[in-house]
Amino acid sequence: MSEDEGVSVLVLGAGGMLGAEVCRLAVAYGARRVVGVTRRPGRPSEDPWVQGVEWHVEDARDAAAWRGLLDDDAPVVHAAIDASSGDPGGSYLEVALAAIEVSRGGDRRVVLTSAHDAWPLSGSALLGATRQAERAAREGGVDFVAPRFGLLHGDERPLEEAAARALRLTGQDDP
Repeated sequence: MSEDEGVSVLVLGAGGMLGAEVCRLAVAYGARRVVGVTRRPGRPSEDPWVQGVEWHVEDARDAAAWRGLLDDDAPVVHAAIDASSGDPGGSYLEVALAAIEVSRGGDRRVVLTSAHDAWPLSGSALLGATRQAERAAREGGVDFVAPRFGLLHGDERPLEEAAARALRLTGQDDP
């Protein structure tokens, strides 16, 4: 693909397990522009694909901090969960509401990565927050999808498959 072809995508939580994999696949698929927003400085890997991502250290909960990084048509993939915060459900919901706010009234799609069941370390709080975010997007008239993944690590739950699905759900052609 030439630089003028392909898609752009902004990934919130790009330094985490799922977000980094979404970025890696977007680069591998030839995305025109991949913007990764992470709260931690540094790169999630030393692999060559990280050079294809524009990395920004920002607070994903603060839409004003990253709104200007978006291309007009770029979908937003929300893969940010702060498990160390003591309130992973609350942190997930804050980022989701920021993504919804930025997308309200436009044609931008939001991918709200979600879980189909309560996660062992975060209990039902995270699950409840994902469902609350989905309701907020629906009520706000935002074009969104919410893939509901199981646990994303281990041999039986391949991370690449989940990330590829999240990227396909951006609604862009041939991501």
